[in-house]
Amino acid sequence: MNLGDHNEEGHMSDWQTSLEANLISTGNVLAAGLAYSNGEIFAAAAADGDAWEQLYNPDSNEAETIAKVFDFSTPPGLAWIGGHKYTVSSRDTEAEVEGASGRAVLAVLQGGEKGASLLYLEDLGQILIAVHDETRRLGGASRMALLSYASSFYGE
Repeated sequence: MNLGDHNEEGHMSDWQTSLEANLISTGNVLAAGLAYSNGEIFAAAAADGDAWEQLYNPDSNEAETIAKVFDFSTPPGLAWIGGHKYTVSSRDTEAEVEGASGRAVLAVLQGGEKGASLLYLEDLGQILIAVHDETRRLGGASRMALLSYASSFYGE
């Protein structure tokens, strides 16, 4: 499956299925999504409930804040996901994604009982989103699942 395929309406459910199979099924990710480089989410999946509600809230300027995490001209500050405010605690500008030809940037976000990881794949112009349960200390496992999933985009 090519990331460019998301423009065709029929592929939205393919991306949801892919997110469910590769991230949600690990048990380490509560909600997952794919976004354009401008932060606009185009695919969502969740372990329970409505995935879109967990990743997108029209009342907060989420797309802009998600994209700003990867704007290196300013400090990363905050990001909003699903109406929840997260603090960007770190950005790894040399995240290792097997097969990637461009830079991959991994951002770690903290927001109380939930944490999130954002992975920007420069050569694809896409952002992967994984939200996890911080009370179960799943951040590391969530990030590993995200990096593994990203590597699958470059396979075959």
